[in-house]
Amino acid sequence: MTRCTLGVHSAVGVVFTGLGPTRDDVFMARADAIIDDGDLSSGTFCKLDANAYYLVVKR
Repeated sequence: MTRCTLGVHSAVGVVFTGLGPTRDDVFMARADAIIDDGDLSSGTFCKLDANAYYLVVKR
């Protein structure tokens, strides 16, 4: 998966550490479809690391 890390200066997100509830890419892609484009590899809401999903505030 290509991650949208290039040029990200500010973002708000969630990191699933394995402690407590976790969500997979399918679940997070559904959330992405509601607030962005439904593609975790592009757009404003994206996956930046293995268990980290962020809403990019500033590129």
